Amino acid sequence: MWYKGATFSNFRLRIKLKRNYSDDDFLVLLRADGNETASEHYWPSNAYMYVPPRSGYQYNQLCESVAGIVTGLDSNSLAYPTGEFQAECLLYGSSISVATANSAGVLLDTLSASDSTRSSGYIGISAPEWVTERNPSFDALCVGKYVSPEPTHTSWGTEAAASTIVVPFDGRYAGDGSKQTTVNYSSASVIMQVESNFPNNLDRSAVIENLVIDGLETGGTTGILLENVYNCLIRNVTIKNCDVGIEVRITGSNWSHANRFEHIRMINVKTGILFTGTSTNKDFSYTTIDDVGISLTGDSNSVGIKVGDPYANLYSAFIKATVWLGSTSGKGMVVNGQLKFCLVNLEVEEAEAYSGYGVYISSGATVYDNQSFLLTALGLDSDKRLMNYGTLEPDGITVLPP
Repeated sequence: MWYKGATFSNFRLRIKLKRNYSDDDFLVLLRADGNETASEHYWPSNAYMYVPPRSGYQYNQLCESVAGIVTGLDSNSLAYPTGEFQAECLLYGSSISVATANSAGVLLDTLSASDSTRSSGYIGISAPEWVTERNPSFDALCVGKYVSPEPTHTSWGTEAAASTIVVPFDGRYAGDGSKQTTVNYSSASVIMQVESNFPNNLDRSAVIENLVIDGLETGGTTGILLENVYNCLIRNVTIKNCDVGIEVRITGSNWSHANRFEHIRMINVKTGILFTGTSTNKDFSYTTIDDVGISLTGDSNSVGIKVGDPYANLYSAFIKATVWLGSTSGKGMVVNGQLKFCLVNLEVEEAEAYSGYGVYISSGATVYDNQSFLLTALGLDSDKRLMNYGTLEPDGITVLPP
């Protein structure tokens, strides 16, 4: 006979039982005094008891022992389950119930009674150990407090990030199913960061999806940081009120390839997507930016996509994005490094009477040998749609409207 070392009043108990011999005896003790612990004891002095059927007595029983005198509270005829089965005992006030199910969870029987003799006590298990053919097994005994009515979930609230949320290099951070969960800035300048998978975990990849990340218009905030990360997927995410939406950064002798940003909306950001390398390590090849919309702040230095701060080489990338300059004089895309072998479809829109830029190629930068680069510039002055101070192959960017 064994007892749990704490008393319980209103509770739910789940337990697995296994019959090793056809005539095995079981006792599950509920609200027991817990005084008997020696192996020679089988029936407790004072307790409620669940007694499953056996081959010699095929009845499912709910009983009570008072000063060692046992009386039945409820009983049903039930063929004894072979092998493993399970039971759920629920005690709340004077209400007592037991549900018996097979190993697959199929309900076999229910017992119920109302009795106020015992309001609290120990949980225990018992078997007649002196009878070798009646020596069953007990497993996975789980007990929890019970309230009525049981708590129900209504809706997900917002999640405050007291420090940077670090997503493991092979982990997934997501909202509730297809619903977007909100993660708010709290105190860390980087709200969410993906753990680096260099150099030994390049076969693992992280996923961030179905979130709203809100910087609450706090200066210096970055929504998501990928530092020395390969093959991360970020999709179905809204990032708003941040200085930087997504930063992809290289440090040391690393590189950052094949990261994918899909179906993303950025609202009121100073820089949408930022690529930051070093003078010697700046390879961001095979990046995908697909169906990304970026709405900039009113800052004249705001940029939708910035390739290099100051270094970045973006090779063999796919970019399909829209940047709304709104009433700013910001820039849709700034290239400070190299943009080669890419397929780009970029739309930049601006409210009339402002002086923003479409694509700005800085001195020393190169835009060359791309598969295609289509720039649709709406509302921008014709002389500010494409500003080239670096190296751009002839007809390297097609600008619409002409």
